[in-house]
Amino acid sequence: MVVHGRFERQEMHLEAARLLCVAGPVDDLLFDLVRENLVMDPASANELIPYFDAMPDEIASAVAAAIADMEAATPLLRVYDGPHRGTVQAARIGRVLEPVTRSLRRARERLAPFATGKGAADLMPATQNLVVGMQQLAESARDLRSGVDVD
Repeated sequence: MVVHGRFERQEMHLEAARLLCVAGPVDDLLFDLVRENLVMDPASANELIPYFDAMPDEIASAVAAAIADMEAATPLLRVYDGPHRGTVQAARIGRVLEPVTRSLRRARERLAPFATGKGAADLMPATQNLVVGMQQLAESARDLRSGVDVD
């Protein structure tokens, strides 16, 4: 249950970051919010590893793939921290996140019946809310930076 919840949270945050990165031009303010949502912890499922022999193969394989994909992507998510970082980094990070979110989704779908007693939840509404919130926050920061009165 705990690993399922961790995968769900990571998938939602990483998918929101990915959607923002591939949606179009990303300025530095929005990119800073994207970077804050790069919640990726391969060790979040380590407690399941000793039980892989007792799990159905499709679950153990999906969890192992998610761990491996997160471990492989982690060094690729190091970001340039200078000017125009959004423009420079967004497309690359969007490409790095795509297989990771797909792998997390597959592992979460396999774990869901055991963790929740039902199928995996559709994270897209929550992910879209996160995307919209990040866009609005970046817009407010832009307005504040340019001196526009924000209500």
